[in-house]
Amino acid sequence: MNKFIYGVLVVTFVMFANASFISAENLKFGYVDMAKLFEEYSETKIAKEKFNKDKFAKQEELQNKKGEIEKLGRDLEGQRLILTKEKASEKEQQIRQKTETLQKLFDDSLQKLAKNEKEMVDKIMDKIAEKVKSIAVAEKYDYVFEKNSLLFGGDDLTQKVLGILDQKKK
Repeated sequence: MNKFIYGVLVVTFVMFANASFISAENLKFGYVDMAKLFEEYSETKIAKEKFNKDKFAKQEELQNKKGEIEKLGRDLEGQRLILTKEKASEKEQQIRQKTETLQKLFDDSLQKLAKNEKEMVDKIMDKIAEKVKSIAVAEKYDYVFEKNSLLFGGDDLTQKVLGILDQKKK
């Protein structure tokens, strides 16, 4: 009886091993270079330009506010001899408050810029993934990998995806 069960197990194993090998031969693999798609996609370039413009505008605003505070400090130092102790103390307090406000604005700006950049990247990556999926379905690919996770084999779909992404823009 044990030989019979052992025989059935061996035959079953061979059948499944053969079936998986045969079906693996029919699988169609592709890959894309996501970094290249992201960098070369025209929408990425547009989004980066907008992001950099916003970043520069915020830097300029912060720099102007910093200059105003520095001017107040220089003015205070120039007037210190003629101001009363209370008046000088009051102006120092104003400068400290403006400095704290500027620091908070700086921190908030950094957080907002980081959030905006993440949203921009996520939106673009979602569009790219959507196009990769549509090409994979249309061309009957079973699996599409990121280029760096595939050592051998598969079809490079990067240029095809990039062409379709940028075709929509025209």
